[in-house]
Amino acid sequence: MRKATDKNQKKRKSVQDLIGAAAIEDSCLAVSSGERLCFIMITPVNLNVLSSINISSRITKMTDTLENVGTVDFLCLNSSQSYDSNKHYLAKLKERETNDTLRDLDQKDIEFFDQVRISMATSREFLAALRFSVKETAETASSRLSKRKRILTMFK
Repeated sequence: MRKATDKNQKKRKSVQDLIGAAAIEDSCLAVSSGERLCFIMITPVNLNVLSSINISSRITKMTDTLENVGTVDFLCLNSSQSYDSNKHYLAKLKERETNDTLRDLDQKDIEFFDQVRISMATSREFLAALRFSVKETAETASSRLSKRKRILTMFK
C-alpha cells in the first residue's frame, strides 16, 4: 500500500507544472518555453454614460493602438457581484416575518439588490496578456511592457 501512495505522489503535478510556469518576474510569468507573459488589467470607463460618438472614437483609438502594440491576448472578466444568496435570504426572512413594516423593509432590500445588479451588469474588466519572446531579456521585456501599459491604460 505504501508503494501505491508513493507512486501517486510522484505522479501529482504542481499547479506550476500544469500551467507551464517556470518563474514569476515582476508582472510577468516566465513559461517553460522561455517566453514571458506579462499582464495588464484594464478597467474601462462606464460606457453607459458616454455618447456614441465618444465610444466610437475610443474604439478607433484602441484599434489603432493595438495594431502598433503587436500580439495581445485579452480576457474579459465580469466584475459584477452576485447578490442572489442575499436576495434568497431576504425572501425567506420576508416570508417568516409577521410585522408588515419589516416585510416592506425586506422587500425594499431585495429591490435594492436588483438595482445594484442592473447598474453593474455592464461592469467589465479586461486582462491583456502580452507575449515576449525567448530572445528578449527581462529588462527589455520590462521596458517594452511599461511602454505598452502607458498606451493601453490611456483608455481607462
